[in-house]
This record gives sequence, C-alpha cells and structure tokens, in this order.
Amino acid sequence: MGAAVSVGESVGGIVGSSKGTVSGCENYGTIKGTGRSAGIVYYSNGIIENCINNGNVVGGWDLGGILAWVGDGQSATIKNCTNNGDITGTWNNGGIFGLAHDNAGTVTITGCTNNGHIKSTTGGQISIAVKAVISECTENGSWTKVE
Repeated sequence: MGAAVSVGESVGGIVGSSKGTVSGCENYGTIKGTGRSAGIVYYSNGIIENCINNGNVVGGWDLGGILAWVGDGQSATIKNCTNNGDITGTWNNGGIFGLAHDNAGTVTITGCTNNGHIKSTTGGQISIAVKAVISECTENGSWTKVE
C-alpha cells in the first residue's frame, strides 16, 4: 500500500502497460510521474474492469484515475471502475481516463464512477477522447481550472 513514484514520464499504480485484461485491482498509493500517469494502468490496448483507485495521481499531462493513455491505432475498454483519488496536473486529465492519441480507436467507458477532484488547465471529470463512448457513468467529483 505504498506510493509509486516515477522520475520518468509514465507510471501506473498497478500496471505500466497492458494489452490484455486487468481486473479486480485496487490501488491505495499516491502515483507521481512527470507526464502520463494513472492510478491503475498507464497504457492500455485492452480491458480494465472492476478496479478501484484510492490514491491521488500527481504529474504532468494525460493523467487518469484509472487509465492515462491509449496510443495510435489502439483501443481500450474501462468497465465498472471507480476513482476516489484526486488528479492534479497540467493538462488533459480525467477522473477515469486521461487522453487518447488523435488516431486511436474507440475508448469505451461503462459503469464507472469518479469521486475525485481534478485540478488542471484542461480536463474532464470522466475523460478526454475524440472517439469515446461513455455510458452509465457517475460523476461525483469536481474540476478546478489552474493557470
């Protein structure tokens, strides 16, 4: 139940990078990175389900309570996950998901809840993705724009 700290750009509280299924995980530690970071998975081209992030995520850009980043040509699904941690960074930060590459496939977010507070110059309480499909999600947190 310690904190994950990265001096590099990217860090995940449970998994760094996944092309499969991450299921039933819970993070309690504070996640700190200089760039893309998340409470559960930094990068995914797969499924993240039934996971809970309780730790704060602090870093630069593209931060997510559950998932930080989906790359070029990749897709991801986030199902029945909850973020309870606060997200603090510069831009493109979300309580559940951070950001998808411009040429990414669909990011599907279903049955998720964000309870965390987001502080950033740009962001969304659930997600920022051009091809996002978001359904049955609950937003209990808040967003504060920082300069």
